[in-house]
Amino acid sequence: EKGAPEILKYEARVMKRVEEELETQKAHIERLSEEKHTGGIIRILQMEYDRVNYMRKDYLRIRLRKIQKFDIDILSSDDVENLLNKAEIDFASGYLDLRERHFGKSFLHHIPDNYDS
Repeated sequence: EKGAPEILKYEARVMKRVEEELETQKAHIERLSEEKHTGGIIRILQMEYDRVNYMRKDYLRIRLRKIQKFDIDILSSDDVENLLNKAEIDFASGYLDLRERHFGKSFLHHIPDNYDS
């Protein structure tokens, strides 16, 4: 996603699997902490959890940035249901609506009627 100029298809299965693995890893870390395990194993597992969680969040942040940048193009695409998940479609629609209202209130209402399209 990071290297592509356009938004790629949302990988729902991969993201679901990553989230499940993160939950499993967190439960494992908590169980080891309750058992009073010492040493580096808990720190290593926590670092791995933090690394994967950061990558998941970075993936989502990149997608949101692309949605904000190309909202009109993405929403007008015939393939929008395959590109975005439900939450991203809602975000893109809301973002586009907010941006249009902001532009309308900020400067578009100052444009003379004969320039309005």
